[in-house]
Amino acid sequence: MKGVVRFIAILLTISVVSVTAELVPIKKFILSAHEDPVVKSQDDKNAQVRKSYPGIPGIDDIEFEIRNTGFTGDDFRYTVKISPRGFQETRTGNRYNEALIDNKKAKRQYLLNIALYNRYLTIIDLLEQKALKVLYKDLLTLYEDRIKVMEKLSYSEDFQLQKLIKEEKDMSKETVFSLEIEKYITVLEQRAKVYLNDTSFTGFDTSDLVSIKTIMNRIETTSFALDTNNAAIKLYRTKTDLANSRFKMEKAQSHKFFDALSFLYDNGDRVDEYDRKYQGKDYNLNKAFAVELSFRIPNLTLASHQLNKYKADLLSEAENYEQIKDELGEKVRKDLADLNQLIAQYRYLSARINEVDAEASLKKFLQIEGIDPLVLLDIKENILKTQIDMTWIKHGILRNYLYVIDNAGLLSTRPIRNYLSENMEIIE
Repeated sequence: MKGVVRFIAILLTISVVSVTAELVPIKKFILSAHEDPVVKSQDDKNAQVRKSYPGIPGIDDIEFEIRNTGFTGDDFRYTVKISPRGFQETRTGNRYNEALIDNKKAKRQYLLNIALYNRYLTIIDLLEQKALKVLYKDLLTLYEDRIKVMEKLSYSEDFQLQKLIKEEKDMSKETVFSLEIEKYITVLEQRAKVYLNDTSFTGFDTSDLVSIKTIMNRIETTSFALDTNNAAIKLYRTKTDLANSRFKMEKAQSHKFFDALSFLYDNGDRVDEYDRKYQGKDYNLNKAFAVELSFRIPNLTLASHQLNKYKADLLSEAENYEQIKDELGEKVRKDLADLNQLIAQYRYLSARINEVDAEASLKKFLQIEGIDPLVLLDIKENILKTQIDMTWIKHGILRNYLYVIDNAGLLSTRPIRNYLSENMEIIE
């Protein structure tokens, strides 16, 4: 019976380990951007804007005033003041509200784009560093083997102390770099756990990871350029529209002549008229009621200064919009140039690998008796360093591909796609 219990416990342990060690699909990690705290916070703000009361059509403000003279119960005056909106005011006010909502939507897409971009970058960086960790582990093992061989040959005539010292120095340098890789992996894994809100994260499922060949095909068959769907450009454009709408609204308000319509009722006057009635004198109960019209004389106040301020804000936003377009346009050209250069390096290195085929040479040398072990280790080192170079180039292509599709406005465009999959699957 105890053996059965122990067996079940072992199975449960294995089950728990397998669950906690489950690899996370890349598409799930990308979609976690929707749950990013910054994006959720903006969603709440946008909801509040949509729920806000637009006010009574054609009316800017309503005031109700009560005044008492002499602190008596009869001497009260009541005033209702209505500030209407002109036609231009109403139209520009509605346009301003629309521009405000558009700006909030663009802000949400911009923040989502940043969240998506950070997750893509985390995936690429983590895959790169883990691949390098394996290769550098093999490289350090190779250095250890070579040092051991050199130490064994220390009493031979061909022994060179300088080579041993250089080997140990090279090993120390690569060991430090390997430790940096491990530190960076820890940082990236912690970041991934935060993004997923899951402390059991161990790595990504790369079964459907896009190949470099597919990316090269996409680059060669697609004309990538700075697009108006770019989240940053869209945000700056809506900022300009918002500033323009605010300026037009303030301009319409500054040209308003009719300021307010007021209805007054004075209970003290009404009491006085009743007294005149009871005394047999002439009276008029309507004296308790009054209507007031208020008019403004434009351009005699500080309104023009306020209008100039909004005009300056509009010009500033328009300048920022043009500047961000120029900067991103230059960035697109640079990213495409970098990407094409990396692709050229990848093709060159791939061709060299096929021509030299160092692994095949290593296998042949292993079959030769009496071959110098240092020669074999040199061949193996060349293979490892070539693989390291290929790892840098492959993930450099992935990283620059991310830059390009981001600037093309594709990352946060609906529907959201997984651009790191072979078929760019829709994931929402």
